[in-house]
Amino acid sequence: MCHKISSGSALLIQMDNESELLSRLAAGDPVAFSELYDHFALRLHRTFLRLGGSRSDADDLLQDLFLQLVRSRNSLSRVRNLTTYLFSCAFRLFHKQQRNKKRTQQKMQERIKLDLPRSSIDPAVHVEHVELARFALRKLTLIEQQLIVLKIDGELTFAELGEVL
Repeated sequence: MCHKISSGSALLIQMDNESELLSRLAAGDPVAFSELYDHFALRLHRTFLRLGGSRSDADDLLQDLFLQLVRSRNSLSRVRNLTTYLFSCAFRLFHKQQRNKKRTQQKMQERIKLDLPRSSIDPAVHVEHVELARFALRKLTLIEQQLIVLKIDGELTFAELGEVL
């Protein structure tokens, strides 16, 4: 059973019987999920925010984590420490998101063509320019890379890019 306790401006929930809550969660009790969310969401969101730095990523990760809990509710009865379990899931989910972002970013870099016009310069200098351009692309965020694609391949004006953003 969870009890709500007012502490300053934040609403905290004190967990009295974690094993009972886990049993209710495993049974699919929506009130138990609500209690779990009320108790942990703020801490988990703050953790995601500090790990990733983006509020929208933190929002998405928190939502994904609770969806994952609902989907895997049958295994919740085997959890020994709920806090440790939730933050372990959160940590794995964050790292999975980071791997996916990195893969997406690499694919985006591969798609951006580096067709620098050949000039009368030395071929070795041309290769160096291409490598410098690739290095610069790797330093861009995913959104910056996507903007380049929209500008070059989509042929959007800067005003149109502003509207897209």
